[in-house]
Amino acid sequence: MSGTILSFAKRPLSKFEASIAFLIGFGILFYFYSDCVNRQWDFPVYYLAAKAVANHQNPYDPSILQSIADAEEEVGYGGGLPYLYPPHLARMLSLFGKAPFFASSFFWMTFKCAALEMILFLSFALMRIPVTPLALIVGNIAALFFRPAALDFNAGNAATFEYALILAGLYAWSRSRFCAAGFFTILGGSIKGTSLLITLYPIHLRDWRFLRALTIAAIILGCFLVWDWRILLRFFEFYQSPLWKQMWDEQVQSFYNCSYATVILRTFSYTYFAEPILAIPLLSTILIPLFPLFIFASMAFFLQKQRRQSQSLFNPTSGIVLSMILCGVLLLPPRLAGYTLIWTLFPFFQIIHTSWKNRIYIALPYVLTGLILIQLNLPPNHIPHGIPQLLIDKDFFGLLLLFISSLLLIQYSSKPTVSGQEASDYEA
Repeated sequence: MSGTILSFAKRPLSKFEASIAFLIGFGILFYFYSDCVNRQWDFPVYYLAAKAVANHQNPYDPSILQSIADAEEEVGYGGGLPYLYPPHLARMLSLFGKAPFFASSFFWMTFKCAALEMILFLSFALMRIPVTPLALIVGNIAALFFRPAALDFNAGNAATFEYALILAGLYAWSRSRFCAAGFFTILGGSIKGTSLLITLYPIHLRDWRFLRALTIAAIILGCFLVWDWRILLRFFEFYQSPLWKQMWDEQVQSFYNCSYATVILRTFSYTYFAEPILAIPLLSTILIPLFPLFIFASMAFFLQKQRRQSQSLFNPTSGIVLSMILCGVLLLPPRLAGYTLIWTLFPFFQIIHTSWKNRIYIALPYVLTGLILIQLNLPPNHIPHGIPQLLIDKDFFGLLLLFISSLLLIQYSSKPTVSGQEASDYEA
């Protein structure tokens, strides 16, 4: 009996069965995350910005957003929080702005559940494992209890959509669907801008087919932005304003920023919210520009090592290489919110699966410790000063450990991480 159940759990699903499983998974995510519809604090800003753009108003002026919110009964806009994203996102959300706020908020959350389920399916595809009942059960349980996913649903942020588009671009690239890959990558990366750092990877590889597709997609998006030139000017004006400078200083130094720059500042310099562990401001000045260089150098070195190991079978979209790239991209920007760590869902799946399957157990303590740190819920204002203060930045250290575990897998891989069939899939 147990053997029958196990064989069923490991049986690859047909396309029809996978479609039904997608709907079931979506339904489960919707059931558990539906109560977040009333707690989304970022979505009201998107909603008001979409209405401002539709009314030919400046979405980057908080007073205009407040006046629109005052005319709407349901919008939970606290005021003072400006719209921070490029104009085309507000334009794309204009349909949401035409509906009542609660309906728009409900649909936003519903689409995010579908995007999160799509992230699971894209993760399995990039891992080169079949979609089985067992994989879906494990994936959906992880999606339900993964803290960054819960943070993003509660915030109502666009991080889940951004990540789904980036993974879709990477999957299309792995299947040599370059036009789709360029479109999804540029669209996803342009939501917050810093995600476009991932395009440095195909530039490094000199993958001209993908780069042509990225260039065409970027030109199309650029034309769309120029068409909205008045709002684009407001966008540039906002990022040169005193309001943005004040917000930037506060965001970089706040408890809820887990970027490398914040960690270094909080450790060696005085900030708005904490005293340093070691008051050596000169170290902050030295380490802040050096850390990104170290990450870039690490990725370049281990990527070259992977290419030498794989030789003619090297696949740029192998799961472990993409895990390293995704984690490295997250480590680079000076602003990193906890919900953006939803990007680590696929790397966690890939690294744990590869470590166990290939018996490279040296990576497991790093990836599991990183997972525990990211899953911990520690209110930063309750953490005492001194060495325990490092726990404020537990998300950064968890991400760094995940990045290190991907490097370890590349280092200790004694054979190519992709098969000849996978390499031929890419070249097809």
